[in-house]
Amino acid sequence: MQLCMTQKHKECFESVFRTMEAFYNGDLDTLCVVIGCHYDISDENVKLAASIISSLPEGVISPVPNRAAALQAFSRRWLSGDLKRSGNKWTIEIEDSERRLLAHVTDVYSRLLMGQLNMIFEELDIGLPDNPHLLDFWHDARWSGAGGMLEARNLLFPDLKKFGWNGGYGISNPEVAFCSRLAYQMGKVLLSANEFCLPVTDEPPLTIRI
Repeated sequence: MQLCMTQKHKECFESVFRTMEAFYNGDLDTLCVVIGCHYDISDENVKLAASIISSLPEGVISPVPNRAAALQAFSRRWLSGDLKRSGNKWTIEIEDSERRLLAHVTDVYSRLLMGQLNMIFEELDIGLPDNPHLLDFWHDARWSGAGGMLEARNLLFPDLKKFGWNGGYGISNPEVAFCSRLAYQMGKVLLSANEFCLPVTDEPPLTIRI
């Protein structure tokens, strides 16, 4: 199947590749920097948030090497010349397994960039699943922002303080970064293989030719 996209889709995909490959390799500093760029957060607060997240007890979150490797393989193909320009659009041939991978990582990227940092705990592995203390810590961090996670979220998303850990703006709200909203649209098209999805930006949808 062929994926057809605009320049803005291409740029968003490339941000997804860089951010999410690092994310699945356990590098959350890159995620914090990307969020900071999209929301104009000071370098000091970005570094402080990254430091808080990196200080989580060892084993609470761990890399997902298989997903990082799959994403790296696709991004290498993307950069090696498989992505072609056709007029004002870009196209690339993808396998169905790649479509599903892209659908998943664009959705996770979109959620992270709109402040849903609970996705860190849902997407990354737990290093010591038989350790009850780590499981308790994971649970409290995931569900209530314990362990400094709420503080880190408030540093990166100061406008979300009023919502608490489990709240935030809806995906169609213009306060949500454009790239988060665009990634949402892209992910929905990839997931459904071209069925209609709610537009939350002015950018036309991706198209998939089967």
